[in-house]
Amino acid sequence: MLNRDDDARAEGEHDLELSALRKRIDELEAELKIRDEFIVAAAHELRNPISPLVLHAQRIATHASKAGDGTVSAKWLDDQMTMFQRRLSRFLSALHRILDISRLHTGNIELVPEQVDLSELVREVVGGFERELAAAGSELTLELESTLTGTLDRVRVEQIVSNLVSNAIRYGNSKPITVGLRRVDEPHQGVFAELTVVDQGIGIHEGDHERIFQRFQQGSSANRAGFGVGLWVVRELCEVMGGSVRLRSSAGEGASFLVRLPANYRSRAVEPRASARSTDDS
Repeated sequence: MLNRDDDARAEGEHDLELSALRKRIDELEAELKIRDEFIVAAAHELRNPISPLVLHAQRIATHASKAGDGTVSAKWLDDQMTMFQRRLSRFLSALHRILDISRLHTGNIELVPEQVDLSELVREVVGGFERELAAAGSELTLELESTLTGTLDRVRVEQIVSNLVSNAIRYGNSKPITVGLRRVDEPHQGVFAELTVVDQGIGIHEGDHERIFQRFQQGSSANRAGFGVGLWVVRELCEVMGGSVRLRSSAGEGASFLVRLPANYRSRAVEPRASARSTDDS
């Protein structure tokens, strides 16, 4: 009888070990899939700016070799170098985005808090989207406090604003976009900067609210180039800085993103965080 009990216990332990092993295999397969998706997305993201960059450099080199005979003007070379530097900047920007994705995934991102005029920062970031807004046929309205100063990582806040504005333009269906910024005083919690980016575009089905904040996910509009990590980066950066991002949206009724950041962030060690989270969609 004891032998039967021992056999049953051993069999049960074996089943548990086998189940745990299968679970670990599934986890490793999921990790490999994410890695492969990242490699493909990174290659695509870098190839787009680097191909014209190489061709442009070759063109400049070819014409510069003829500069001595007077067939190439100094103004032409200056214009070409300005364009080359702009394209190089796009390439470096893509490279930094890739590095940030890796750092956020491992929890190794470094924050550099500094005194920032958040109102002016939002104006500057939005001003950089003039061409994209014109191409999309969207009008953007700013509703900002005249001055809202805080101690935050300027570069990371710029990323949050840029990603949300870019998302609004992409899925805004050529309709008006509103970007707001206000000060919020929370009793016993301190002062927060509250950023809102609202579009009147295609909207997001309630069942997709959590999905779009995950890595390599995009909205329902097909054939969109890019990483599909813009909103994931927004949420990660908000949480790293002690803030949050919320979404209010329904299919066909536009989308409203609300970011809340502590106006006086205090630098601290950043620990890796679990990737699974719940999103407040209320």
